[in-house]
Amino acid sequence: MTQRLDRLSFSRSAAVALAGFGLLSAALAGCASTSNGNTVPRASSSGQVGTASSKSVDTGLSEGPRNTGTFPNLNIPPKAATAQITPDEKTADTESLQAAQQAKAARAAGEAPTDPAVLRKLAATHTADTLKVIEGQ
Repeated sequence: MTQRLDRLSFSRSAAVALAGFGLLSAALAGCASTSNGNTVPRASSSGQVGTASSKSVDTGLSEGPRNTGTFPNLNIPPKAATAQITPDEKTADTESLQAAQQAKAARAAGEAPTDPAVLRKLAATHTADTLKVIEGQ
């Protein structure tokens, strides 16, 4: 299918290809930066800050892996950032958490009413109390 636009005849595929080429060239133009973020201007011997001819200074920022010419030794165990928890501390913490869990379960089991009449009355009073709080009374 061809369309006529102002004395030029284009097919749809040619128009799509042209639009794709335009988007691709715009995307590549955004990647054409030549600046190096890890360079710091150096002062020359005359005391002036160097210009484009100055050498770059390593600021310690790494932009990726570096080739040191050696293989890493994976047999060295990593150092822990903090002291590890002892088995006694783990047991004490586990027991205290289980005791708290059991106490909460016991409280929750005894609190919930199951009688439908009590539940209806609770719902009615709860609604009135909630409206009073909302209205600021």
